[in-house]
Amino acid sequence: MTVWQAIRVLKEENLLVSWQGRGTFVTDRTRQVGVVEAEGESEIIERLDGIIDRLAVLEERVAQIESNKPQGVRHGRSNE
Repeated sequence: MTVWQAIRVLKEENLLVSWQGRGTFVTDRTRQVGVVEAEGESEIIERLDGIIDRLAVLEERVAQIESNKPQGVRHGRSNE
C-alpha cells in the first residue's frame, strides 16, 4: 500500500480530513465526526475562504485609493 492509498483509506474512515490549500489533518477523535458534520465543516471553510478572498480585494482597493490621495490628507481631513 502506498502513502496516498493509506491517506485515502483514512479519509474514507473519517480519520483524516483534507481541505484544498490548507492541508490534511487528523480528525478530533473525541468527537464522532459523521459525514454530515464533516460536510458542514467543509462548507464553513469554503465560506471563510471566500470571505478572505473578498477581504484581500478590499484591501487592494483601499491601498489603491490611499495611494491616490494627496500627501497629508487622511479620512477627508488635512493633517494640520
